[in-house]
Amino acid sequence: MKPWCVGLKNRNYEIISDLSKKMESLDIEAETCPLSEDEIQIRDLRVKTLCEIEDNNLEDLKQKAKVKWVVDGDKNSSFFNGVVKGHQKYTRIYGLVFDGVWTLQPDK
Repeated sequence: MKPWCVGLKNRNYEIISDLSKKMESLDIEAETCPLSEDEIQIRDLRVKTLCEIEDNNLEDLKQKAKVKWVVDGDKNSSFFNGVVKGHQKYTRIYGLVFDGVWTLQPDK
């Protein structure tokens, strides 16, 4: 799995580098003369491709962060779990008084 991820990152880096260079050349050309409709469409397609790659990278980062949080946990998790357990002990009903008699099982 790891070699595949490394290969994918390298491929994405090459694609981003290539698209950026091509877009830069189109931008330089656009400064000197107006772009044709085909060139504008090509530039828009390249921008869209770059955005898709960036969105995929962000999704990967989000997923990695979620996995890391699940594995490592939150630093305050033990504190909050202790608070919840303490609250459960405090609010637990151990028995009831029926007709002046303490009852642990109200069925009887």
